[in-house]
Amino acid sequence: MPASRPPFTESPRHAEAAPAHPHRIGTPPPVAADGRAASAERPGTTDDRRPPASRPSMAARELLSNLPDGMLQATSERFPHIVEALARDWAEPSRMNATLDQVLFDARGNRSGFPLEVLLELAELRACYARWVGPRTQQGR
Repeated sequence: MPASRPPFTESPRHAEAAPAHPHRIGTPPPVAADGRAASAERPGTTDDRRPPASRPSMAARELLSNLPDGMLQATSERFPHIVEALARDWAEPSRMNATLDQVLFDARGNRSGFPLEVLLELAELRACYARWVGPRTQQGR
């Protein structure tokens, strides 16, 4: 019976060709100053793909200021990108209705959904928008 090599071993030839991995199993990855895992490709950056918290755009701030008090408060705090999309599409009813449908109804089937408070805010906004702008057309937009 021929002698077999243990699995997952590398010959010296393969070890030289393979680039060194920045951190090995069992050792924690480098940590940035803010406590998130630092990226090995770009020192000082993090692996977290979320953009850093930024101030809402002028359109989003204007939208929030023109809505009744407290409307979209939880949404703006927890999902600012949704408020940005709503502000972007507000002036065009067909796009606004499509955006509201897209965020309220999961077409992909793999989303966990919004917290109840956010869902209620978005549903209320949808009903108010229909009253303020007018009913949908025969095509639903």
